[in-house]
Amino acid sequence: MKSKVKIILFSFFVVLLLLPALQREFNVISFKPLNGAFSNTSRKQLTVNGFLNNKYQTAFEQNLIDSVGFKNFFVRLNNQLGYSLYSKSNAKKVVVGTEGVLYEDYYIKSYYGNDYVGFDFIDNKVKLFSQLQNKLALKGVKLFLVITPSKTAIYPNNFPRYMLSEKDTTNYEITVKLLDKYNCNYLDLKKYFVSIKNSKYPLFPKQGIHWSGYGITLAADTMFKYIQRNSNVKLNNIIIDEGSYTNEYMGTDNDIGDAQNLLFKSTYEKLYYPKLSFSNKLKEKPKVLVVGDSFVNGFWKFYAYFSNLFDESKSSFWYYNQTVIWPEIHEHTKVSDLNLYDEVVNKDIILVITSEQNLNNFGFFFIDNVLNIINDDCPEELSEVNFYINKIKSDSDWYNKIKEKAKTN
Repeated sequence: MKSKVKIILFSFFVVLLLLPALQREFNVISFKPLNGAFSNTSRKQLTVNGFLNNKYQTAFEQNLIDSVGFKNFFVRLNNQLGYSLYSKSNAKKVVVGTEGVLYEDYYIKSYYGNDYVGFDFIDNKVKLFSQLQNKLALKGVKLFLVITPSKTAIYPNNFPRYMLSEKDTTNYEITVKLLDKYNCNYLDLKKYFVSIKNSKYPLFPKQGIHWSGYGITLAADTMFKYIQRNSNVKLNNIIIDEGSYTNEYMGTDNDIGDAQNLLFKSTYEKLYYPKLSFSNKLKEKPKVLVVGDSFVNGFWKFYAYFSNLFDESKSSFWYYNQTVIWPEIHEHTKVSDLNLYDEVVNKDIILVITSEQNLNNFGFFFIDNVLNIINDDCPEELSEVNFYINKIKSDSDWYNKIKEKAKTN
């Protein structure tokens, strides 16, 4: 009897050991793929050279790790246990606050002023912005800065206890003071959102890092009215209709919630999603250049503001001043490969849109680069030196390498 029990137990453990291999080969049970960036290397073909230089063995080992059976399930199980038992997120830079509110840690650090770059640095940046604003105005181009709020401005009372700190001087506080001092054209959406943070519907989702669908419509309505009041540009009318109030996330409202890769939905909050339509009466739409961060995506991915309000053939969005990502026909075009002078002076409006967390270098070198060209007496014949300066500054990786090399030298 004992021997039979031993055989059964032995067989059971053998099957357990074989299950991941069987799942890997035959995908017996389908699991939801993981969100975010996860390596999924393919099997390498065995060659003599690959075997002798150990590249084949290394690649084979990595492929086994990436494709082990039940990997997705166990990753989600591990993440779920950490979240449910310890209020811990395994997603990179994501922290869990009270009442299920998720943050990215550097937004909280920015809220407390931990990324403050100093008065002189900000003063120089704002002076350059003011200079560029005036120079472009002489060419008939209106330049505006738009400061978008971060989630920390709306939910500062939900920070995790271990990240609570004393608030110090922030980049935001100094920037707005200097923008006023130098009479810059800017719209402070952070100030507006803080004033309405107790609105009927959430301005930021608990599981998202960007403003909610409802928040986007309020921001857009305010921003486009501001542009029309402060320029000669006319835009199509935006018609906001009754929407839906639902606990089903739309757009980017669950972006960091998805990144957690949990087994179960962690919150069932309700969000409001207005329905939009546009008048499309204008024969000619304005030519607009937008330079900004991920908060801009709501104006063309979540709701189609850009394509309905701007001349799509002569407008574009430069993501972090590095790549063109709207219109999508020009997606992946590098900004450094464009004729910067022509792109700028042939626009009606230029919008630099930055979240308060990115005010440690607002403009993403766009302001510096354009001033170099505008100040040149012969912009069409930009010197080779200035050309490469602009190209380097437009590529953050390249620029950082140059800075590190300069420090070393």
